[in-house]
Amino acid sequence: MADSADEIARLREEIARSKDGPYIYKIVVVMLRKGGLSSRHIANGLGESVRTVERWVATYEAKGLAGLREAPKGRPPRLNPSQSSQIAEMLRQAAIAGERWTGRKLVLWIERQLTVSVSKRKAQRLLRRYRKPC
Repeated sequence: MADSADEIARLREEIARSKDGPYIYKIVVVMLRKGGLSSRHIANGLGESVRTVERWVATYEAKGLAGLREAPKGRPPRLNPSQSSQIAEMLRQAAIAGERWTGRKLVLWIERQLTVSVSKRKAQRLLRRYRKPC
C-alpha cells in the first residue's frame, strides 16, 4: 500500500483538478470539525495549518456554504459583455467602411460612448481582438 502522505497528495491533486474540488474539500474539513475532531487533528491529517482549518470553519459559520466558494481572482473587467459587443460591432462596421482606428481613437470613443475609462494598451488589445478582415 502507498505511503499515506503520497496517497493524500494524490487525492489532493484530484480535488484540485475538479472545478468544485477546493469547495468540496473545505466542506469536508468543516464536516470533520463539526463532527467533533479538533482543528489540530484535522490539520495534521490533511497537511493543512490549524489556522487554515479554523479560518474555513469560521468562514462557514459567518457566511454559510457560499463563504467556502473560491472568490473570483483578479480585478473585475471594466467592460461588461454588452459593452464589449458594442465595441466589436462598431469596429466591424468601421472595417467595412475602411476606417483606420488607433488605440487612442478607441479610448476616446469608449469614454464618449460607453462612459468607461480604459488604457490605451487595453484599447490596442481590443483592436487586435476585434479587427477582422472583411
